[in-house]
Amino acid sequence: MLKKCSVAAVILFLFFLSLIAWAQIPIPARIGGTLTTDNMKITSQNDTGYTFLVTREDGTDFISADENLPRAEDTDGLNSSDWYLIDIPVYNQHEQPDGAVPGDTGVIHVYRDDTELTVISPPDGQFIIEDSGSNTRIDIIAVAETHQNRPPVADAGTGQTVSEGDTVILDGSGSSDPDPGDLLIYQWEQTTGPPVMLSDDSDARPEFTAPDAGESLTFELTVTDNDGLSDTDTVTVNVTSDENQPPVADAGPNQTVTEGDFVILDGSNSTDSDGQIDTYSWRQTRGPMMMLSDTTEAQLTFTVSDGDPEGESLIFELTVTDDEGLTDTDSVTVNITSENQPPVADAGPDQMVAEGDFVILDGSNSTDSDGQIVAYSWRQIGGSSMSLSDATKAQPTFTALDGNLAGQALTFELTVTDNSGLTSTDQVTVNITSENRPPVADAGPDQTASEEELVTLDGSNSSDADGRIASYLWRQISGTPVMLSDITTVRPAFIVSDSDIIGEEALTFELIVTDNGGLQNTDRVTVNITSENQPPVADAGQDQTVSKGDFVTLDGSDSEDTDGEIVSYSWRQTGGTVVNLSDTADPKPTFTAMTAILKSESLTFELVVTDDGGLQHTDSVTVNIIYTNQPPVADAGQDQTVSEGDIVILDGSGSGDPDDGIASYLWRQTGGTGVKLSDAAAVQPMFVAPDVGQSGRSFTFELVVTDYDGLRHSDRVTVNIIHINQPPVADAGPNQMVKEADMVMLDGSDSSDPDDGIASYLWYQTEGTRVTLSDSTAVQPVFTAPDIGLTGESLIFRLTVTDYNGSERTDYVTVNVTHLNRPPVADAGPDQKINEGCEATLNGSASADPDDGIASYFWRQTEGTSVTLSDASAIRPSFIAPSDILPASKTLTFELTVTDHGGLKDSDHVTLNVTFINRTPAADAGPVQKVNGGDIVTLDGSHSTDPDGRIVSYLWTQTDGTEVSLSNATAMQPTFAAPGVGPKSEALTFKLTVTDDGGLKDTDRVTVNIISVNQPPVADAGPDDSANEGESVILDGSDSSDADGNIVSYLWEQMNGTRVAFSDNTDVQPAFTAPDVSVNGESLIFKLTVTDDGGLKDTDRVTVNIIAANQPPVANAGYPQTAEEGSMVILDGSGSRDPYGRITSYLWKQISGTEVKLSDATAMRPTFAAPLVDSNGITLAFELTVTDNDGLQDTDEVRVTINDIITPLSESDEAGSTSGCFIRTAGEGL
Repeated sequence: MLKKCSVAAVILFLFFLSLIAWAQIPIPARIGGTLTTDNMKITSQNDTGYTFLVTREDGTDFISADENLPRAEDTDGLNSSDWYLIDIPVYNQHEQPDGAVPGDTGVIHVYRDDTELTVISPPDGQFIIEDSGSNTRIDIIAVAETHQNRPPVADAGTGQTVSEGDTVILDGSGSSDPDPGDLLIYQWEQTTGPPVMLSDDSDARPEFTAPDAGESLTFELTVTDNDGLSDTDTVTVNVTSDENQPPVADAGPNQTVTEGDFVILDGSNSTDSDGQIDTYSWRQTRGPMMMLSDTTEAQLTFTVSDGDPEGESLIFELTVTDDEGLTDTDSVTVNITSENQPPVADAGPDQMVAEGDFVILDGSNSTDSDGQIVAYSWRQIGGSSMSLSDATKAQPTFTALDGNLAGQALTFELTVTDNSGLTSTDQVTVNITSENRPPVADAGPDQTASEEELVTLDGSNSSDADGRIASYLWRQISGTPVMLSDITTVRPAFIVSDSDIIGEEALTFELIVTDNGGLQNTDRVTVNITSENQPPVADAGQDQTVSKGDFVTLDGSDSEDTDGEIVSYSWRQTGGTVVNLSDTADPKPTFTAMTAILKSESLTFELVVTDDGGLQHTDSVTVNIIYTNQPPVADAGQDQTVSEGDIVILDGSGSGDPDDGIASYLWRQTGGTGVKLSDAAAVQPMFVAPDVGQSGRSFTFELVVTDYDGLRHSDRVTVNIIHINQPPVADAGPNQMVKEADMVMLDGSDSSDPDDGIASYLWYQTEGTRVTLSDSTAVQPVFTAPDIGLTGESLIFRLTVTDYNGSERTDYVTVNVTHLNRPPVADAGPDQKINEGCEATLNGSASADPDDGIASYFWRQTEGTSVTLSDASAIRPSFIAPSDILPASKTLTFELTVTDHGGLKDSDHVTLNVTFINRTPAADAGPVQKVNGGDIVTLDGSHSTDPDGRIVSYLWTQTDGTEVSLSNATAMQPTFAAPGVGPKSEALTFKLTVTDDGGLKDTDRVTVNIISVNQPPVADAGPDDSANEGESVILDGSDSSDADGNIVSYLWEQMNGTRVAFSDNTDVQPAFTAPDVSVNGESLIFKLTVTDDGGLKDTDRVTVNIIAANQPPVANAGYPQTAEEGSMVILDGSGSRDPYGRITSYLWKQISGTEVKLSDATAMRPTFAAPLVDSNGITLAFELTVTDNDGLQDTDEVRVTINDIITPLSESDEAGSTSGCFIRTAGEGL
């Protein structure tokens, strides 16, 4: 790549130098570069002599006073260093007496055989005189070396796969060079792989011999052209072994389907790396049997019936066989599922709880019979709103807060979703009760403490489900009395003194808890006082020596504790191959010594014992396992019965070794005709069953297996091969092509029979003119081809061959008998003479055929300027004679080829001489133009044409309008500045006269319309506005204006906000209906675009504020209340709201019950004193009316229940009262 970039950079640099040289032509003027004529470079390969002529750009010659001055001429052909020198006289006595002057433009004309060729480089063949002098000299280089050389393209051929020892041919002949005539030099180099010897590394197609299999060789080809440019390409040759590799079966991915599904098993991805897969064989190995489509196709299909059991797995095995008979298998599993069933939601049983209880909702018993539940969703559908901990969990929780919940039923709905998206719902009710329940005392767990240790009793886990614990009381029940720090605290403490307790003793304490309702509960705790504990002594038993596979018992039963007892044993393995102990907490755990070991090994175990005081001790034991090798067991597989030609696989895979494994397999044949095993050291070697004749034959094989310690064992297997007759193969020989009267031989000698031979041949003619065979039972009978018509005829014969077992096969052969044909005679007609541009007709009608007639005509042009025939296969095709010729004749030659019905051909030629007739050029002054005053205008005559030559001069004259000054009246594209025309337009007219190189002229006119510059309009979308929801809104763009024309279109667009529908968005004043908006309203912005009659545009925007329509407020008088007589009650209207404004007034009115006096009936939260009531209590009802800032109102009611206060008797009054009775306090009403 770097080489290519460097070459490209050099070429680009030289190209820029040539441009600089062209732009600055000195005297003598030189034009360099590649000269191309008629799209063909002038090179030494195609040059046959040229004449160069120089004229002015207008076509007049630089003719010297000495008219004998020869033109520059090349008559000998080019070579690699030719330069062409053209003398341009500096003086002409008629038109330029002062000679050439700077600025004169010359044109180079190139002629060959008096025919002018088109010059492509230098551009248009032009040059400009830079300075005057006695002689202006132009040097033209026209050698092949001056063109920009392009690099060649290397092609090392396609990659190859060959066998070891093959002769390999590398092929670089596809390399090419884009430059005609360049010769390529080839150079091959090996870049990877073991070195090989190329026959000729500079040849396009070198050879070498392929090395050993498994290698990959890479070769790089470099091609270089005449100028030293080069390119490279690489090719890889892979060397493989001749030995066939087995195919790879691929039964496709496992599938999961539903009852009733159509299933496709796909084995088409099975591959064979060195051949192709010949056969596919599917079989079902597990599950209910399916009705299979075709077990020999790559893709197997079946339908799972609705009755097939859900959860069943079907297993199919695919066996593929390659073109060499090797096989491979693969399996695929199809799992059957039934149609998804919905889950069953279970929200749990209804619950009865008290206020303040912690409640758990339980959906964990929800089930899905054929999948799993992936989502839970709880929602409350009845009762005061509760806050769930997590509504997406199976067991969310909440607390039934104290308040007004007593007596309420809270209902919750559970929705469960399974993994297929099906759902189910269930409900549960939680009933809230107000009855007080006793507390639960918890004195903490029993403790063990030592003498002089600080002991803390703990009642903090005591609880009350529907209130709170008001007091704690501790008392000692048994044991040596101790002093508690505080008998009424939750956690009292004490210290056991040595003087108080001698030895061990149990102290018992009772905790009494009382809730805020006066109910009590008790619990007791025991504190065991112990003296200082001594650690136990672990004994893991004696070290052991065992054999592999032995049952081993570890023994820690001799461990002891002098001042207590051992409460736990813990064994762990600390060294050696890990084994599984029966129970690591058993004093005597067991395990089985490993069997899969190849040498002796020691296992170490550690025992940790713990006494009843928590102290521990450890001990270790070692178990030595002694290795003893066991011999292997050979298994040569089941005896087999196969047919001749079958692939037989011997199978020793059932062999095994109980300890160190099988190191090698060795098969040998012990009976029968010798066969060649694929690999006598393989577990499953193969061989091809040989031919054994009619009676069949038995072959025996012995398998010897050896383990890694050299122990051996053998087994034998018998393979019975039976004879199967193979049918013969009929071969009637290849199809034949003969002529009438030829002697024809039919040939069945390539027929064959693979076993007992061919017994007879029988030939029979099935189609065509009947012929007589020399012997229809011969291998090669003969006959004479009959006479037939012009179209020929096909004779078909059938050959039947029969073997000695009576099996038959047939084959057919076709003998095509052709007519003996004579060639036609072509006649292209007499030579003709025509004028250029005229229609000419070729005539082959005089052609003839002596027998079967002419079937086709074909004309092709062999010389002269190319023309297009009307129909090259017609008898009389026509064409238009070319008109682009110089004043001379041009010769066109055509060849006619005629073909008869027998395919024979003949050709003839005809010549047409075309005479030149000059035709008038066509002037084209360009299209009408529309410009603004002050613009630079370009008149364009470049589309003027000459049908048979070239235009040599242009002349522009103004014929109408304000006079302007053209930049150059003789230029193809002169320019001028458009005059100012004020507010009105003006038309200027120009005439173009063109003259061709034959002196004929033509004119054309063009009009340039000068217009004033249009001013843009001014858009006015009107003032911003406001509107209520639902009102009709009219946008107004009528104040938009255009200072120098008219507004021709209006376009309204909505830029933001809720979308509205215009009555007509192209109207000056479109209307729309104000949409519904939120409480805060919404601002809609609209853009108006106006366009004037000159196409100029302007935009403006307007905002319409949409005001939300007022809605009444929502009154909320608060929750129902319960209060005791004499208490202060607060009515609460703070929950009232107005979403579309604000509440400006509240008004409370008592509508039932004993009249009370509100603190302020217009307050949001007025108060009153609850009146005295009897034991039945009373209910008061209040109505709240709220009014918003637009005067809209709403009402709500609330009820307040007043209960009687009952006071218990004092202790001093109890003597005269009945236990459990209550009286009203002084001053209370009845």
